[in-house]
Amino acid sequence: MTAREAQAQTNRLPSALVPLLDTLLPGDGGPSASQAGVDTALVSLARNDRYLAQIIVMGCQWLDQQAKVQGATDFAALDEAGRINVVLKAEREEGNPVPGLMLRMVLDHAYKAYYSNPATWPALGYNGPPQPVGFPGHDAPVAK
Repeated sequence: MTAREAQAQTNRLPSALVPLLDTLLPGDGGPSASQAGVDTALVSLARNDRYLAQIIVMGCQWLDQQAKVQGATDFAALDEAGRINVVLKAEREEGNPVPGLMLRMVLDHAYKAYYSNPATWPALGYNGPPQPVGFPGHDAPVAK
């Protein structure tokens, strides 16, 4: 696959990408990865990075192939347990470096996009950065 083909396919958002992201970041009390717009952020990054685009496309193709081995039409058609099994296999894949590399790259970018989104902060108990409000009353004595 050429970089141009990978770029064109990434612009169409591989069908395995959203279920992969939602498997990695399901929300658990907050928004899932796709609800937080992580898929859109990742595709935007891939439009400007041919290597990332190619790895995403090739990795998503691998995910779809693994889903077919399990009897599904593609990765998106697997249930949660099936998707988790394929992701675990990607982590352990030794004969092909693409699945593990894709997983590491997607996780790195997905974590940054997810945790920088203020919509995800309440579920973490994080109220946001202290600035620009600062720390009002920092110069006052500690209340007893």
